[in-house]
Amino acid sequence: MLRFAVVRSRRPVATVVGGVLLVVSLLVCGVGGGLLLGPVARSGQDIDLASSIGGKGNSIFDMYEGDDYWIYQPVEQSWPDSVTCNVFDSPGDSWVVRRSERPATAPERITHFDAREGQPGTADYDFAYYGTLRGDRTKAFLSVECTPTDFLVVPSRAPQWHLAAVGITGGLIGIAGVAVLVIGLVRRRRRSSAPAAPVPATPLAPTAPAPAVGPSRRAYLFVIPPVAVAMLMCGVGGLAGLSLGFTETFDPPDIGSARQGVVSRVMNNHTEYALYADQAGETPGRDDCAVREREVPHVVRWRPGRPIGDPETVTYNGHTYSYVGTLRVDDIIIGIVDCDDESSLLLRPSRRSWPLVWGTVAVASLALTAAAAAGLTIAIRRRRSAAPAPAP
Repeated sequence: MLRFAVVRSRRPVATVVGGVLLVVSLLVCGVGGGLLLGPVARSGQDIDLASSIGGKGNSIFDMYEGDDYWIYQPVEQSWPDSVTCNVFDSPGDSWVVRRSERPATAPERITHFDAREGQPGTADYDFAYYGTLRGDRTKAFLSVECTPTDFLVVPSRAPQWHLAAVGITGGLIGIAGVAVLVIGLVRRRRRSSAPAAPVPATPLAPTAPAPAVGPSRRAYLFVIPPVAVAMLMCGVGGLAGLSLGFTETFDPPDIGSARQGVVSRVMNNHTEYALYADQAGETPGRDDCAVREREVPHVVRWRPGRPIGDPETVTYNGHTYSYVGTLRVDDIIIGIVDCDDESSLLLRPSRRSWPLVWGTVAVASLALTAAAAAGLTIAIRRRRSAAPAPAP
C-alpha cells in the first residue's frame, strides 16, 4: 500500500503576528487620540490667578462641563479643609472645594507671577495643590469667586498625560510589530539559504508537494487595502479637519446676557461661528443680526444652509438654544453680535468639521478592524489546510 507523506511547511506566524500588532498600534493611537483630542485642547488653557474683589478672590476662566480644575493655594497660607466658591454674578451657584490628595499628574508646587496687595513691587510666589473643582457647566469667561483672596485655577493636565500614555503604548506596540516582522523575515531568509539535507528516494512513499510558504494572495487582497485606506483617511481627514479649525471647536461657547439680543467674543476671519438663540425667548432672523467692534460694523457672510456639524438645537446649562445661522467676519476683532431684539444668544465656533474628522476616525477604525479580522481568518484557514492528512 502506498502512503503519501505530506511535508508541513512553516506558517508565516511572524508575518501574521507583526501585522496584527501594527494594526492594534494604529487603532490605539487613532481611536485613543481622537477621544482625547478635545480634553487635551482644553487642558492647554492658561493658569488663572485670582484677584482680590470685595475681600474675596475672583478668577475668570473658561469652564467646560466634566473637566477638572486644580485649585492651588499660596504655600505661606493655611487654608481650612474646605472652601466655598460661587459664580460672581449668581451667588446661588456655589461649589465646595475640599482639600484632597494631589493627583499624580498635578505638580506639587507652581511658581507664578503675582502682585500682592500691600507689598512693594512684584515677585514670583509659590502655590501648592489644594483640591479639585469639577466643572458642572460649559461657559466662557466664567467669573468664580472663592473665600480665599489668593489662589490659582489650573485646568487639569491629566488628559495630556493620558494622551502621552496612549501614544507611548501605541508606539511600543508598533515597534514590537516591526521587530516581529523583521525577525521573521531574517529567519525565513536564513532557512531558505541553508542547504537542504539529502532525502533518500523511497518509491513506496512518495511525498506530496508542499504548499507555497508566505502570505497568500488573499492576505494581500483582504488585509493590505483596508490598512492603506485607514492610513489615507487619517492623513486626509486630519489635514482637512485642521484646515477647518477643528481644534477651535472645543472652546466653550459665549453666552450673552439674558434677553439682550447681544453676545460677544474674540473672532477671526478664518473661522466660521454658529449663532443660536434661547428657545424660551425670541429667535431672531439673520437679517436682524449684525457684527460690530464697538460701533464699527464688519462685513458678515452667512452660509446659505446649516452645516451638518451644527445641530438644529444645543443645550447648555439647562437651556435649549435654536440654530440661527453660521457666519464669518472679515477681520480679527473683539466682535459683538447684535440682533436688535430681546433674545438670549449663544455663539461658538462652527462644528462643520466634526462630521469629517469623527467620520474619518470611525472609517479608519472600521478599516483597521476589518484588516485585522481578515488577517486572522486567513491565517487560521491556512493553518487548518496545512494540517497533515491522516494516514489511511
